[in-house]
Formats: sequence, structure tokens, C-alpha cells
Amino acid sequence: MEAERHSVRLNVWMTAVALPALVLLISLGIWQLNRLDWKEALIAERAAGLAAEPVALKTVLRDGWEKHEFRRVYLEGNFRPDNFKLNTPIKVRKRPGYKLITLFETLTGQMVLVDRGWVPGTLKKDNLHTPSGKIALIGVLRSAGRKNSWVPDNMPEKDEWYFVDPRAMTLRNKNYNTRPFFIEVVPPPNPRNRLQVAESDRRGAWPMPLAFNAQQPNRHLEYAVTWFGLAATLVIIYIAFHWRHPTKH
Repeated sequence: MEAERHSVRLNVWMTAVALPALVLLISLGIWQLNRLDWKEALIAERAAGLAAEPVALKTVLRDGWEKHEFRRVYLEGNFRPDNFKLNTPIKVRKRPGYKLITLFETLTGQMVLVDRGWVPGTLKKDNLHTPSGKIALIGVLRSAGRKNSWVPDNMPEKDEWYFVDPRAMTLRNKNYNTRPFFIEVVPPPNPRNRLQVAESDRRGAWPMPLAFNAQQPNRHLEYAVTWFGLAATLVIIYIAFHWRHPTKH
């Protein structure tokens, strides 16, 4: 009788633990499927924005720049003598380097930071050529000020930058009323001899715009399968245990 009572208690204990665990695992799997739908819609939206015709900056400002994030933008104006070295893990042909950020003033007086492209780490930003006169640019509108948890904090006092922060970057210089986004210059559809240019250290060859990739890491399906697989494993273990240890009456 004692062994029989122990068996009943054990079954109840397992059910009390297994049922909430099963609900949790299934909920996590469903959540990952919802995240998958969200991520695929986001990637499709970005790809459509990049494929669309460039929109003028004045239209972006009129509509609200958030609506045009990851859209190609057209702007005219001139570069200001304000360059910033954006430290980045991006390598070109296994060569370390950085992104060059330059302040741009549009014909209507708007101040926008422009990511002009990648530069080999062996070249100093102050030795790079900045085009003068009226310039027309096409680039992807990016939200500024965001950073991932693994990106170090900016150190303005040392002029070390790890993510674009328009206010902090321009405040230390001239306190410009810079827009809270930046433009990432993209290469033309068929850039001429990009690999040959990348092999050169000629001052005029840098910075080099990099192709913008609308894709993002998307492992939500893999995660969903993992959670559902764990749920199925739990059910199998639960059934197997009760098959071997039936409740006695």
C-alpha cells in the first residue's frame, strides 16, 4: 500500500511540473512564429524601400523621417569640414577599417550626417579628401542613436565613436541643429572596378561606399522548431514514465 501511495503522489507531482512546462514551451514556440512573421514583413518592407525610386529629403522631412527609414533619399548641398571616425568591425578583403561620417548641409540649410563609406584603418580621417562645392547624394536613410548591447559607449571627449549620435557628434563642434538620422551613401548599381579600388591606398579612392544589405538575421523558425521539439520531448517523457509506472488501484 505504501508503494502504491508513493506512485500516485509521484504521478501528481510530475503532472504539476510537466503541464506548466508544456504550456510555456508551446507559448515560446508560438511567440517565435509571430516574430518570424514580423521579421519577414520587416525584411520585405526594407527591400521594397531600397528598390523604390529615391525620395527627396524635403519629402522625408514633410512626411516624417520615421516613415522613410531604409528608403533611398536624394539630397543636394555641400560637405562641411566636420569628419568623424566611426569604429566598425566591418572588414573589406580581410582588412580592418572604419566608416567616415561627414556633416552635410543641404541647399535649404538642413544639417545631416552622411556615412560616406569604409576607409582602411591605415589611413587617418584628417588626411582624406572631402569634396567641395555643390554635391548631389543618394543614400539610405538610417535611424541614428541606436546601439546594440555589444557596441561600446561613445567617448566624445576622446573623439571615439561606435554608433552614430548626431547631437553628441555636432554638439562638441558648432552645436548645429543636426537631424536625428543619417544618410548612408550607397554605391552606384554597377560600381566600376570596386575590387581594384579596394586594393589602392590612393587618398582620392576613399571612403568607399558599401552595398547596403536589407537582410537581417532571421533564426526565428529555428528557435520555434527548438521550442516545439522540447515540448514534444516533454510529452514523450511524460507518457513513457506513466507507461512504465501505471497508477495502481
